[in-house]
Amino acid sequence: MLYVGSRLRRGGFCRGESNQQKSEMCNISFFFVSLQKNIKNIIKMIIDHLPSASLYESLNPHFKAAFDFLKTADLKALPLGKHEIDGTNVYAAVSEYETKTVEAAKFETHNRYIDIQFLATGAENIGVCNAEDCDALEAYNPEKDITFVKPSSSASVDYVSIYGNVFAIFFPNDAHQPCVARGEKSNVKKVVVKVAVK
Repeated sequence: MLYVGSRLRRGGFCRGESNQQKSEMCNISFFFVSLQKNIKNIIKMIIDHLPSASLYESLNPHFKAAFDFLKTADLKALPLGKHEIDGTNVYAAVSEYETKTVEAAKFETHNRYIDIQFLATGAENIGVCNAEDCDALEAYNPEKDITFVKPSSSASVDYVSIYGNVFAIFFPNDAHQPCVARGEKSNVKKVVVKVAVK
């Protein structure tokens, strides 16, 4: 199923569009959808503000627990590392790092878990493209549920920004490139809530 909605006005969600187009098209984002030449190649990642999270809880039985955690936990004070939310169904991984150049940041995909990425502090860009349009750089790591990939020459890559109360959801079909600097490199604290696909 394809969900389509308007796009965010600020922070690079509508990069490349004129001011007139931004004012006409970019309100609060429900879904960020990139259409490529072939209708099969659709990026279904979601980007929105945390107060609108309830709109997406029906998409996965574990999303409510994930969003409740993001809304109620003191994310800035949260210790680094793994935090169990609902057994193996939902957990949070907290990290701090310096953002990278676009050349240094890697694309990745996951098989068993959906990523809900949120920044407790700072801001960053994230690249996204269809996983089917990428080549694996190494074998899938089942322990970490990750494959590092590289977009093919024909892949369509878009960049979105997360900051403040903006979250982004990446499904297994979304190859994503986190940690990209928005201009100058900066330090961020990120909370990635991992949600079991089933």
